[in-house]
Amino acid sequence: YDLALLPYAGYFVIDGLEMGINPAGVNVHSSGDTTGVQLRILFAPAYNFHTATVVTPFVEGLAGITSASLIRPGSTTNVSGFTFGGRAGIKAALIERGMLNIGIQFLRITLNPSGAGSRNGLNEVSVSAGWTVWL
Repeated sequence: YDLALLPYAGYFVIDGLEMGINPAGVNVHSSGDTTGVQLRILFAPAYNFHTATVVTPFVEGLAGITSASLIRPGSTTNVSGFTFGGRAGIKAALIERGMLNIGIQFLRITLNPSGAGSRNGLNEVSVSAGWTVWL
């Protein structure tokens, strides 16, 4: 199984420009007797395009750090590194103070063990859907 939780908080500094953060992203992947756990903190500035409808397209940059643990019976390996990528999608204001978010995201995740001479890691593409409320 693969489970991801990526909470988000954002603030509009000017009309359309949003400064955001994914302060405590968690991704857990389990296969057989191996479990991988990734913890992420990503800064996420975004631009929301104006439209005359309830649907707002957006683009978002992502950059931060990822720390991961690979857990096998009798051993645990810890790695970490820089992560960057982007997300694009739509936000649909369906109710007052609430909107549906649908997007596609790409992340280039570097997970280097101590002393690594070249990049170790993975590229991740995901499709997401979530609900946002605002104050």
